[in-house]
Amino acid sequence: MVPSAQATPPPLPLRIGRYEVEVLLGEGQVRRLLLAHDPLLGRPVVVHVLRDDLGLPADARAQLVDRFRKAARAAASLSHPGVVALHDIGDDDRAGVYVVYELVRAPTLRERLGRRMRAAELAPISRALGAALAYAHASGVFHGDVKPENVLLALSGAKLADFAMRPALEVTPSPNVSSSSDAAARDAYRAPEVVETGLPSARADQFALAAVLYEALTGRPPHEEAIGPARTVRSRRAEHVPIARLVPELRGARQIDAIFDCALARDERRRFPSCDVFSSTLSDALEASGVVPPTPPSQGSIVPRATRRWQNMTAGAAFLVICALVVLGRQPREQSGASPQGASAKSAARAVGPGSTPPSRSPSVVSSPADRGRAAARAASFGSASPGLSSSQSPESPPPPGQAAPADAGSLSMTANDP
Repeated sequence: MVPSAQATPPPLPLRIGRYEVEVLLGEGQVRRLLLAHDPLLGRPVVVHVLRDDLGLPADARAQLVDRFRKAARAAASLSHPGVVALHDIGDDDRAGVYVVYELVRAPTLRERLGRRMRAAELAPISRALGAALAYAHASGVFHGDVKPENVLLALSGAKLADFAMRPALEVTPSPNVSSSSDAAARDAYRAPEVVETGLPSARADQFALAAVLYEALTGRPPHEEAIGPARTVRSRRAEHVPIARLVPELRGARQIDAIFDCALARDERRRFPSCDVFSSTLSDALEASGVVPPTPPSQGSIVPRATRRWQNMTAGAAFLVICALVVLGRQPREQSGASPQGASAKSAARAVGPGSTPPSRSPSVVSSPADRGRAAARAASFGSASPGLSSSQSPESPPPPGQAAPADAGSLSMTANDP
């Protein structure tokens, strides 16, 4: 809001309270915003004062001053990273009541709306604004004028300015004050119940926040259409234009549309239970819409060809080494495998000498015909020196299985240690 061309703006005061005025930042329908310096704390601040050219009767101005002061006290109770801090309230002899805010050096969302915002860029803004509004509502404070001009895009995160001021400063200005934008543009972010009753509420703030975020994502307000250079607010009975039609490249547009359907519902009972629930749900959907699942590489491209060649050469060399070790390990076994029979025969010859009486043979030790044959052959070679050996027992005719040799014939039995 700016003064009309016919009105001459009054000169700026040099000082308001203890604050040294430096420059006029802007004017609204009811207030002026001044950049000032706080000499006590040594910091820049923004001072809001009521305009002195409203042409209001004395009682009406007194009521306006009272509402301005009460709204400032309500906003001063808020302390949140997403809320522009209110530092001070005072009265000046010339300027009247004034309110001092922190200076946030950041562009407004309105300045950023020259182009559509990306989903990933809008998600943290949605989350920050929803959290700030939910905090204020829990403290019993309603904003009442959520719009792009009151959203500051600070480096630390988005911030909301002007809490509780718009409902308190609703007045009919004098003809000396004109509007820089028509009433339809102001109502583009106001819930239907606020347009009818003028009463702010938490669900009305949610509607306004949804309208602001919808415009940031699509480049246009949800219930507004462009007709030439001017804009007219469409009937609140009409639904917003589907996002998939305005932003076709956005993934998950149907889910995001469903979220806006709830937050922008004409019936406030159909909206989300709180602003942080709405903003968190929307932020999650916006973040998911910008995530593209990675495409797994093909099997042939996982390992380079040169790497595969060296792996094959290494495996082949390892196989040859293993084969060589196996062959070398078999040779000692073959050389030692021919000696047991000769060694056992020699041991048998030493164990049984001429004229000695061998121990009795255990049936369980010599159990096979081959063992009995070998025993008979050795007995035949020993029988030439033993007079008690029968001529019928020769190497070619061993005793039948199970038949024991006569004990007085000097029968020969093998020890258990003989193979």
